[in-house]
Amino acid sequence: MAIIMSPVTMIHVKKSNIRELQTPPQFSYGEKIVPHNHFDINGIVVGIYWHFKLNCFYYRIRIGDKIKSKRYFEKDLISFEDNAERRI
Repeated sequence: MAIIMSPVTMIHVKKSNIRELQTPPQFSYGEKIVPHNHFDINGIVVGIYWHFKLNCFYYRIRIGDKIKSKRYFEKDLISFEDNAERRI
């Protein structure tokens, strides 16, 4: 039995039902990010999900006190630190 922990819940899953990821997600829970088309806005990753049809990660982000309903894919986000370097 494996325990998967996320910021909100703990889920018990059989190890046989878990597949190893070929690559880890580009962003982590709590990481500061910037949407690539809104450099003046920054948010925090609050959810990491797998899109089975597209075979890729997507993210939910919080901007201020609001969690955005939009699905953000890795191509839609930039690390806050990378964005800060671009502005210098």
